[in-house]
Amino acid sequence: AFLIAAGLMLKKTKFHFKNVLFNKTRMGFVDSLIEMGAKIKICNIIKKYNEKTCDIIVSCSNDLRGVVLDSDRVVKMIDEIPIFSIIACFANGRTIIKGVNELRYKESDRVRSIYDNLSNMGADISLRDSEIIINGGNKLYNTTINHFNDHRILMAFEVLSLYLNKKLPDYNSLVRISFPPIMIGMSNC
Repeated sequence: AFLIAAGLMLKKTKFHFKNVLFNKTRMGFVDSLIEMGAKIKICNIIKKYNEKTCDIIVSCSNDLRGVVLDSDRVVKMIDEIPIFSIIACFANGRTIIKGVNELRYKESDRVRSIYDNLSNMGADISLRDSEIIINGGNKLYNTTINHFNDHRILMAFEVLSLYLNKKLPDYNSLVRISFPPIMIGMSNC
């Protein structure tokens, strides 16, 4: 998800991810981005070892539109909500992410982490009951990011720092929790 987000946000970028697990119950993030108008192509779907794999081709997409995610879709992308919230800041219009209460009980209160960091950067973000509401289009500014020792918050804001041309401190040990240093079958197209 973080690499897909970088491909969408960084100018003149096109990534081709090969042999990605194609599990329909884990495609909520990609499906939501496609609904927003992201330039994502899923191809080469094949069944290998009783599992389907695919290639995902992602290109810079600067004309995204806001969407409403119901709680059923949020369940399918619960760990991707931090990076999805950042992408929503760049979409035209309003994005509403419903049913986010489970995010309050992860490694950090991710709802509060997302809200605090994005509002400190100038995002038009608000919280209502179990919803995150983001009105896209505001310019975001560099600021100190509080990751609350949460690897997904850190990685989401690391992608944003690439977009803003700001280097975050080295937090490799925290990132390794869910993104170990492995060879990634990724090539620039």
